[in-house]
Amino acid sequence: MVLPAQGVASEQPAAESRRERKVRRTRQLILDAAWLLFTRDGVAETSVASIAEVAEVSEVTLYHHFRSRQCLIDEVMSSRGNMERAVAAIRERPASEGPIEAMRAIHQGQAELSEAEFRRQVKIVRMINNDSVMRGAYRRQLGGYIEQLVDALLPRAERIGMSRRDVQLFCCAFAGIIDALSEDEAALASAKAWADATDGALVVLANGWGGVK
Repeated sequence: MVLPAQGVASEQPAAESRRERKVRRTRQLILDAAWLLFTRDGVAETSVASIAEVAEVSEVTLYHHFRSRQCLIDEVMSSRGNMERAVAAIRERPASEGPIEAMRAIHQGQAELSEAEFRRQVKIVRMINNDSVMRGAYRRQLGGYIEQLVDALLPRAERIGMSRRDVQLFCCAFAGIIDALSEDEAALASAKAWADATDGALVVLANGWGGVK
């Protein structure tokens, strides 16, 4: 699972028309309603009709924004999983940092999360782990996330002689470790425990791929 990168703001268009703002607000209302019902009732027990009712839109409007129930689930997973923010955080790191240095920096920053925010993220992680539908949505998105991460790390990696294949293997290995840690109660005990666990995993991987020891 991907816990949030500290200090990365979500991007909003610099200028939007009135219609664009309305579309974005409606889309967000649907996503918020879906998340509320998913966390309360479970994904399998939540119907499109109930999401539309809570969002105060018609089912036609909902399907205008999300062409299927599965697309809606995937989008909820994307918005709550913070994958894009983690990639954005990598891109914002100083260019002088190597790939593993940059990864360590953003994961060490997670130790600074407030207790409330960290517990909120742990709740999301546990929900995904315990709900087969959400777990499937996470798995479907993981490949795309890994490729985004590879693209973000590659310029740094090439400077120390890592190939794209090297970076792909590194990112896949790290994703697998994070997945395992997401079910480790000791790692989920606090923001610092999570940051220490993920940093330790990166140090182990660094020994195999070079870079920071």
